[in-house]
Amino acid sequence: MTLTVGVLGVGHLMAHVVPGLMRADSPPKVLLSARNKERSAALAERFDLEICGDNEDLIGRSDIVTIAVRPFNVEETIAGLPWRAEQTVLSFAGTVPLSTFEPHVNGADVVLAMPVITAEFGESPTSVWPPNATVEALMASCGPVIAFDTESQFKAVSGSGAYFGWVQALIMEMTDWLSAKGVPEDQARAVIAGMTRAGAVSASMRSDTPLPELINDLCLPGSLTGQGLDILKDAEAFSPWRAAAESIFERHVGKL
Repeated sequence: MTLTVGVLGVGHLMAHVVPGLMRADSPPKVLLSARNKERSAALAERFDLEICGDNEDLIGRSDIVTIAVRPFNVEETIAGLPWRAEQTVLSFAGTVPLSTFEPHVNGADVVLAMPVITAEFGESPTSVWPPNATVEALMASCGPVIAFDTESQFKAVSGSGAYFGWVQALIMEMTDWLSAKGVPEDQARAVIAGMTRAGAVSASMRSDTPLPELINDLCLPGSLTGQGLDILKDAEAFSPWRAAAESIFERHVGKL
């Protein structure tokens, strides 16, 4: 039986997640809310999807309902709707905790998840808690799904979407540097983005090899990689990254 997914809140994130869901070999039936009329209309036209007249209709016809509204709008959005115990509420609403949903959803399962916009290309790592086989199967077409066993683990990774943005800033910095050396901007961007992706693929696909070993294999005596890494270490270039991550963690702790 085809799963029906209701999308409550068609904002920037869902404009990229919905195409990811439609990448599946057997995509779900997707119902869109009319909360953002322009985005809903664009997705409906692109994938031949239905826009529901109201949220009550959307909830009443859905097996899974994604919540992707601003955190401060979540409670007013979900309150008073005809939730059913056999449904699953899938929240993409940042730091909003399970306890916010539970009084309103009539016993439905609530799952928190953190995809990013590369879901559109099947390249979003999606953190999920608590584990839920149906949600994990649904999100698999958007990229790798990492289900966590404890709330504390999910809290620790809940700000990883910010890291995704920081990496793009690093790509921009190195693209600008390479362009300044006379390389056309589009080619510089392709090279730097490609090398960044290659590093991620190596770390991911060679998961049996400890990360220090992967790095040491590239930093042989006299190597260019080693020379540059020494400069970065001497400048304590990685410390601000840890500080930025810690600031995000502190902001999230206690909110989930």
